[in-house]
Amino acid sequence: VANLKRNYFQWLVDTNQEEKAGSMKEKEGDFTSAVKLYLRGGLPARAAQLVSKSQVTFPNDTLETIAQALFKVGMYDRAGDFFERLNLPERAIEAYRKGHMYRRAVDLSRQF
Repeated sequence: VANLKRNYFQWLVDTNQEEKAGSMKEKEGDFTSAVKLYLRGGLPARAAQLVSKSQVTFPNDTLETIAQALFKVGMYDRAGDFFERLNLPERAIEAYRKGHMYRRAVDLSRQF
């Protein structure tokens, strides 16, 4: 069974099905690999969601990569939410401003 799983995972990666492969790794509890697969598959929002909900500490370069990917695809609201969950209000405000969500930026700046 383990060999079959490993072959299926390798087939998913070989056929560029990173979302399914990442989901598989997420179910196994390998969150770091899942995040990398989601980013490789062009799913920065899914990677950010996983980082936010998991109790695993991720390296700063991984967090920065997720943020850059969110910015690159224009998901400024998701980037702002991501930074808020990570307790980085300055970066969240920057993301909200860049996405023209001034109300959220002002509300957040009033909180601290």
